[in-house]
Amino acid sequence: MNITINTQCNSTTELFAAGNYTAVAMTGNPNEWQTYAAMGLVGKAQEAIESLSRFDHLQARFYSAVASWIDGDETTAASILEQIFTPHAQNLLALIRKPQIEILAQLPYGQYPLQDKKFKTTNLGFGPQDSQIEPHIDIHKFFDRYNPPDFYICKMVEWHPIPPNIQELPCPIFGGTADYDVHIQTVYSWLQVFDELIVPDSSIWKGMHKLVQVPVCTFPKTYGISTGLPPVPTGPRNIDVFLSGTLLSPYHSDRVRPLHQVLSRPDIKSLMINKWLDYQTYINFLANSKVCYTHIRFTEGMPTRALEALSMGCAVVLQRGSILELYVGEEQGVLSYELEADNLASTIRHILDHWPEFEQRARQGAAVVRHEFALPRVTSQYLRFLTFLAAKPRNQRRMQPAEHLIQKRSVFKRGYFPPGGNKDNPFLTKMAESTKALLQNRIRKDGLSSRLIIDLVRETVLCCRDTIAMSDINKWLTETLNLYRTGIANFPHSLVLRFNMIRTALMFGQSQEIKEALQLTIDTLNKPASSWKIDIMEDVFPWDFGSISFNYRKYFDLITENLMRGTQVNSALVRLISASLYYHLGQYSNNPNHFKQAVILDPEFSTYQYYYAKKLIECGQTDDYAEAGALLTRLAESSILFVEAFCLLKQLMEKQLFISPKFEELTAKVFKYSFNNFVQNTGINGNDFTMNFLEGL
Repeated sequence: MNITINTQCNSTTELFAAGNYTAVAMTGNPNEWQTYAAMGLVGKAQEAIESLSRFDHLQARFYSAVASWIDGDETTAASILEQIFTPHAQNLLALIRKPQIEILAQLPYGQYPLQDKKFKTTNLGFGPQDSQIEPHIDIHKFFDRYNPPDFYICKMVEWHPIPPNIQELPCPIFGGTADYDVHIQTVYSWLQVFDELIVPDSSIWKGMHKLVQVPVCTFPKTYGISTGLPPVPTGPRNIDVFLSGTLLSPYHSDRVRPLHQVLSRPDIKSLMINKWLDYQTYINFLANSKVCYTHIRFTEGMPTRALEALSMGCAVVLQRGSILELYVGEEQGVLSYELEADNLASTIRHILDHWPEFEQRARQGAAVVRHEFALPRVTSQYLRFLTFLAAKPRNQRRMQPAEHLIQKRSVFKRGYFPPGGNKDNPFLTKMAESTKALLQNRIRKDGLSSRLIIDLVRETVLCCRDTIAMSDINKWLTETLNLYRTGIANFPHSLVLRFNMIRTALMFGQSQEIKEALQLTIDTLNKPASSWKIDIMEDVFPWDFGSISFNYRKYFDLITENLMRGTQVNSALVRLISASLYYHLGQYSNNPNHFKQAVILDPEFSTYQYYYAKKLIECGQTDDYAEAGALLTRLAESSILFVEAFCLLKQLMEKQLFISPKFEELTAKVFKYSFNNFVQNTGINGNDFTMNFLEGL
């Protein structure tokens, strides 16, 4: 049933009715049945069933049955539901009584085939056991209209190529998402097509309710851990704190603050590696580490790295309010921190000071997560939760125009790709051609628009590195830039059109194209900011296209804010694009004022500050050295470019052009981080490297 949701609801009853089961399970009133019903819905069956037995009414009995069903006890669930004659209960009972529940799915790689024999799954994907997906394929090819599936699930909506006529499925259609805002201009239209959306935690739920018109609910156990893990080691652990993955990213700049808090403590032996490791190396590091901390954008979310770390016996430090605290706590080696309280490092130090005790606790935590979050169990509970949703009575589906559902590539080169990666991938090539053909048809039918031209050229540009031979690149670039020129001639006030053309020409062009792009940049910046129009769905490319030269995170956050609340963001978007244009202009001139303007327009983005300081040093004036040194000191203290900033600062110090009172402190921090990464990336013996490290800087 579609209902209007009050996203400010706080009571247990309101939150439960609105689908925020994780919030209810964590903070619900202990005197209300909904608290324990929510526990059952998120996979805590024993606590749910025991507590619901205290309530003598139909709803409590129904959700006791649901808890048993999600936990895999079909017999108990059915016996209870036989005595409950509500539509939801009888629909669920009918599904449970089926020999197999039939699902049409688009699941992430590695989660199919399923081990729960209750479900017969047809997975649309790229693997040998999958029904092969094609770009913009007709959903009717995958089911018998006389025997349709019981429900459809697309897990990770932001990554999968969804059939545009998915709403023609005669069964409930569900979508699961967590990183919707990373690809907001790509995924927004697709979020509207589902009967219900499933998100992992309360923080995402709060945003999604304001972004879509369909119901949204929470289910935290969406990702699991391998059942093939080695035993938890019993020997000494030589690393105090270990972390790997994307640590220093312009998009995930919020991750650097906790990293600096840990690196600044000389009494913590940390190993921070800014790259994704192969699985076996990663597991080996976890097995040799005492503590792992996590930091994710949605603070209440499920940190998968914490699951992996705890499964190998590492103690874990989470952001306060994480949904993982519903399953494990201090007695299982899990503590929490608050970034604003600056207590991450002290919390880690507390664990290290009491390691024998926390080692035993973490071993208990490993046992819990290896059971509760084993991938087969997680996947089974996820599908059983979806069965509960599929049984809900619903109003008629609100249909979305299929012609507006265009499959766009989510990323340029870094992300979740079909098997084989992004280079010369036949599916990605087909999808680009299919999408361009659909967009060209839209142009012929509806006429030119800035958005259609932007999307058309976007797919051409993102696919070029996969499909265009070097011998054909000049011809391709000429045709691409001609499309942009046509767009600018027809829509001279579209700032995104200009922005995308400039960056495309600078990235792929030779001297003539670069000269044209720089002149267009100057002309654009010379016009009043008020003259520019931005349609928030005019796509500025994905976050990994020139990621160091544009503040994608802030830009997409503003767009998401507009879509959720109607906030006026046009002037702020213009400032962010203008800042990037000044940055590009600065790279082709000797004038530091271009970078200075970029910093003024977007003071949060550390790339602009770094290049401004670098250009000031190149100019070589006394006042410039002082300003550059102060900037570099701040960057070395707290930014993602702290290593690069420190190296420039060291040069100033050696030449006695600037004196930083924090230099010794910064040296220790940068040494700790860079030494670990150098040794890991080269395999050089650490003892041999230590002697020459500072000189090498």
